[in-house]
Amino acid sequence: MNEDKASLGKSILTVAGAILPKGIGSLGLLAKGADALADALKSREQRYYEDFCKQAYEGMVLVENGEDLTEDEFLEMLKLCLADIEAEKAGLYGRLASAIATQRVHKELRFALMSSLSGLTYAQVQKMRRVYIARVHELIDPDGMAFRRDPSSFLLSQTPGDRWDIERMTSLLVLKGNSLTELGNALIVACFKDDEQLPGSIGERTWKGPDALDLLGFHKARWRKEELPDGPDPLVALARDHGRRVRHIDLSSPREDDTPNPLGIPCFVLMVDASTKDIMKRRDVIQAWVDARKTPVIASSEPIDAVLRDAFPTARIIEEALPTALAERTLGVVRNIVGATGTEF
Repeated sequence: MNEDKASLGKSILTVAGAILPKGIGSLGLLAKGADALADALKSREQRYYEDFCKQAYEGMVLVENGEDLTEDEFLEMLKLCLADIEAEKAGLYGRLASAIATQRVHKELRFALMSSLSGLTYAQVQKMRRVYIARVHELIDPDGMAFRRDPSSFLLSQTPGDRWDIERMTSLLVLKGNSLTELGNALIVACFKDDEQLPGSIGERTWKGPDALDLLGFHKARWRKEELPDGPDPLVALARDHGRRVRHIDLSSPREDDTPNPLGIPCFVLMVDASTKDIMKRRDVIQAWVDARKTPVIASSEPIDAVLRDAFPTARIIEEALPTALAERTLGVVRNIVGATGTEF
């Protein structure tokens, strides 16, 4: 055993001595000799192994007889972990082993997931996590020019390193264009805990909150600044001014969780950005906010017809041809309504 250790240490010293500048060994392990180098490598493997097992067995998640991860596959995963040069990834290997064993990811993806994690750097996996979170959650756009942050904004391509990251992720089939693939999404779900898949874990915030102003409308496709050649959309203007307190409800395809918060702002904005006929088709969705005792603020760049006025008799009506003026008046009305409750918006 000692002979093997000494042999390994001498080999490392020989290679290091040939490629490192003279004197650098005095700053670290090279100056301590072959035994110290071999012990350091052994200690490194022990740390990797402990982190791997801690994450794999945390909370008894990895059952001993996990049908989707055989003993050979488990050992192969551990082998990949020990061979990796980044210590931060050891725990990710353990979580991936757990996810495969407990069927949290498709069995047929297990080898592709192992290979992908091995081929990615820790920073690249973290970049993928940010893209995943931005896709699943409506993150606040840092520039205030859109209602949600574009997931592709986390895929910078400004430096050679950024471009290499994208090429690497693409070659491993975890990224296609600016979106994660099924394999990429599965890798993030497998390697990160539930609370690590939330916006707060990456320092981001979402639109939804107890004090969010709900904007109901159809113009989801027009929110991006580059798609607004005629000037800022009223919804975008509101988001820019009070981005942290705005939530959009897409009336073209409302979701089950698109419901009013009874503890939130005591009004909502209905943007007349579609025909009266289309809006009235969604009257049951809109009525949920009225039933929650929230004052409707109906904003339109054209005269509002009698049908809408009669449908929502308690509404504050705002009619302005210019988008900026419409946004300013709408915001003013909202502030007045909220201000009457003794709070601010």
